[in-house]
Amino acid sequence: MARSSFEGFIKPRPDKNGTNTGDANAIAAHLLDGESAYVKGKKVVGTMANQSSVTVPVSTVASSTIDLFARIPFGAYLTADSSGYPVIKLSDSNFDPSNIPNGMLLFGMTGNGGNVKRYAQGTATSDGSGDVTVSGLSFKPSFVYVSYTSSSNQWKSVGVDSSVWTSNRNAGFYLDSSNNSISTTPVYSSNGFTIRFVFNNAPVYWIAFE
Repeated sequence: MARSSFEGFIKPRPDKNGTNTGDANAIAAHLLDGESAYVKGKKVVGTMANQSSVTVPVSTVASSTIDLFARIPFGAYLTADSSGYPVIKLSDSNFDPSNIPNGMLLFGMTGNGGNVKRYAQGTATSDGSGDVTVSGLSFKPSFVYVSYTSSSNQWKSVGVDSSVWTSNRNAGFYLDSSNNSISTTPVYSSNGFTIRFVFNNAPVYWIAFE
């Protein structure tokens, strides 16, 4: 009889309980350490670690936007701590309310750092009158610095809100093309500022402090 005549009678071997395990595909790394299963008629003992209730990440990475990524050890997370959940613990001595601006909520912690000042920086272009306007900040600025550097010189504008900072200048100044200091009055809003610059339509760098 040709071999093909027997193909319809050949079946995978069942395990001890009579269950066919020929199509099972689990491997040791997929099963918890100490747990076992039968795969293709053979006993497989698991090697996957069951991590403790509180696990320290292998490393952490902060993105350039708003995210913090924790790289955790491979394994299962089935053990709960007192909160009722498995926990990943991240520690940093700088993560303290005093280092967070007062009232700001950061990863569940509310700041009380009254003397902590936020800042932002970026680039802009002065308009046809020489004004540099920036908006969309998350705070009201009280100190602004704007600069433009050419191949031969650097020009700058500085604005100070004297109601916040102790200053002998009530408003601000900018340097003209002859490096003369010219008084100017910046305008501060709840989320931005406008300050006069010496050149029209100039690409500038700015930094603003709360």
